[in-house]
Parts: sequence; C-alpha cells; structure tokens
Amino acid sequence: MPYKELRSHVQRWGSNATCWQIFNPGIRHWVDTETDTLVGYRQFGRGAVAVGDPIGPPDRWEIAARKFESGFKRVVWFGASVGFASHCPMHIPLGFQTVIDPRAWTELKQRNATIRYQINRSKNKGVMISRPDPHVATPRIIECLREWQAAKFPIKLYFMTDPGIAADIGQRSIWIAEQAGQLQGYLIASPIPQQQGWLFEQWVRRPGAPNGIIEQLIDTALTELHDAKYATMGLCPLTQSPQLPLGLGHRILFKAARTLVSPFYRTHSLTQFKLKFGFPIHEPIYAAFSHPGTMIHSGVDAALAFIIAP
Repeated sequence: MPYKELRSHVQRWGSNATCWQIFNPGIRHWVDTETDTLVGYRQFGRGAVAVGDPIGPPDRWEIAARKFESGFKRVVWFGASVGFASHCPMHIPLGFQTVIDPRAWTELKQRNATIRYQINRSKNKGVMISRPDPHVATPRIIECLREWQAAKFPIKLYFMTDPGIAADIGQRSIWIAEQAGQLQGYLIASPIPQQQGWLFEQWVRRPGAPNGIIEQLIDTALTELHDAKYATMGLCPLTQSPQLPLGLGHRILFKAARTLVSPFYRTHSLTQFKLKFGFPIHEPIYAAFSHPGTMIHSGVDAALAFIIAP
C-alpha cells in the first residue's frame, strides 16, 4: 500500500498511542482488505513483533489479529492496549503511560511548583521555543541528536524508539529550543488521530544545555495544541503505576527485567521524569502473545527488534 494510503488509513483508525510508529524506519506493513486492517511489524525468522494494536475497526481486531498471526509461528503485539490485549490468548503488562487532556494543563501546571521552576529556569537562560519548517531545521536537529546519543546511550535503539524519525518528520510535529541562535533541544510529537491526541515521542536536550528545556518544550506543546483532547509521553516501562496495582508475580518480573536492561536503558529515571509532570490518567500497556507457550521466544524477538538495525 502506498504511503499516502497508509497515512489515510491511520488517520481513519489510529487510536493507540503507537499508531504513527508504523512509519518508523524498517517497519513492514501487512494489510488485510477483508477486515480493513493494517499492522506494522518486524520479522525475525518465523516470529513477528507487531506495533501496538491492529489499526482498523475495533470490532474486527480479533479476526484481523488471528489472520496476521497465521503467517508466523509466534507473534507478540508490543505496546498493546487493554482493549486489544484482552482478545489475545495471553498478555502481560509492560508498564503504563501517563495521559492528560491538554486543556487541563494550565491548571495542573499552576499546582506543580517543580515544573514551573524548571520552565522558568530555562526561560531565564534565554531559551526560546518555536515550531520550525522541519526541512530547514533537520541538519541542526540531527547534529543535536547525535550529541545526545553519544552522551546518553551505550547502544542505539530502533523499532518503536528509533531516533531516525528526526531525519524524516513527515506528518509529525516538532518544536525546537534555541538559545542565542543555537539549537539546544527539540520535541517530536506524533498524531493519535482517533484520540484527537498526540504522543510526545522523542525529546532531546543537547549535553550542557540549560536545565528545564524539556519541561519548557512540553509546556509549549501542550499550550499550543488547542484542539487536542489527549496527550501522552508514552510508556513508563517495567514500572508499576501508583494507580494500577499488580500482583506479586508481575512485580518480580518487572524487577528482574529492570536489572537485565539497566546497563542499556534507564527505565527508572525515565519513569520518574514522566511522573513529575503529574499527568492524571494512567493507562496500562501490554505485550500480547499469539500463543502462551511462545512468550520467551517472542520476548527475544522483541529485544532483537529494538537493538538490531533494520
């Protein structure tokens, strides 16, 4: 299916915060005309890692998922919503995402002294936020990204976290932070059409840039998204939400997984950063499996999807 038709389909049916990530580098597309459904995925041998939920009519999700799964020995739907995960033979929590109606942000910010302090800290350093023409700003954005990656991450990540989206913004929106004419950071937001919302998908601060830049970027985005009703900063991985109780088994699983990935990915720091904004709604996020007995193999597939370049 041509890109224009894929985009039109996501505009019509995209409801999961992950829906625009099917356009990330290296992601394949499966289309089923009978159920009017689209799936973004990466394949590893006889296994597949699908992006979020199927993108199509919710009352056909289950039929479409079984048709997609029939082409593989095992499938894991990574980042699935509770609405879709409940249709799968097995699902386990990956964490949660915090959500806000942008129209409530101004009032929430007034009650959050920490966020106001950080925003003012950045502004007092002369940082200015704007929405540039992505084609004009791209070279500076990529330079900022490379410096950030070199300082923050020992390995590159791909799939649903691929930083390569900065080189091709497409239908995403971008805000940049400048200080004395130098680009010091940026925020990329991806549309969630059926939620009338946005996923704040990538935020970057150049090493050595003033503190508070990310807070100022997010504040500006939430303030300028006048027509939006939904915004999220995405998954808080391998962490229990204070709003969503988990059983002992899942808490042990989270702790073991955090220990395993800690050399590569600071899940705790990421979650603490997201939580400090105080977005009031917490939504559970799942990994859903085509067959209960394939969980370990599918987990390996998911890890490969994130660490192996497409």
